[in-house]
Amino acid sequence: MHHIRSFFGSDNFHSRDLPNEQVLDWDGLPGACGAVLSLRPKTIKLRSHDGELGRIFSRHQRDGYVRMEYFTRIYFGQLRIGTGA
Repeated sequence: MHHIRSFFGSDNFHSRDLPNEQVLDWDGLPGACGAVLSLRPKTIKLRSHDGELGRIFSRHQRDGYVRMEYFTRIYFGQLRIGTGA
């Protein structure tokens, strides 16, 4: 959060979470997981495609598809100009 305050130059900003989802079959799941891993590589660890990911898919699939729910957080506000930074 410090980086956001630093960017705006104050606490005068807002945030909103925008929910979203993807419905994926087995072939689309590894690519979507790879996208998530590229954003947060230190917090998510998946094992081999045929191992743990396959078990997760089997456990949660409905008619051959899984739903991946997520949100995007956006920050908005007025930038402070001329802060001398």
